Amino acid sequence: MPDIQALRFALPPVEEQRSIVEYLRRIADSFDELTAEATRAVDLLKERRSALISAAVTGKIDVRGGDDLAASLAEATADIAAGRFVVESPEAHPARIRAMISRDG
Repeated sequence: MPDIQALRFALPPVEEQRSIVEYLRRIADSFDELTAEATRAVDLLKERRSALISAAVTGKIDVRGGDDLAASLAEATADIAAGRFVVESPEAHPARIRAMISRDG
């Protein structure tokens, strides 16, 4: 094995090394910000999904089809986005969920 002290390699000046480190930190920070933003978006989508399920289970929107389905979903989505809708977990209505699944399945 060669003696490591005998090896020669290029080493940029200290100021250039600092610039490289700063650049890499900025890139890492931007990755962290993007990750946090993606996590917030996923959390919001999960919340809206739960709210839509709750609205369907409690009968606040009719999801059986027909001409009014798109309008009903659009209205419920707007209510959720505006915070006018209480999010309930699907576990709060297991009997209704089972009934809807067995009726539609």
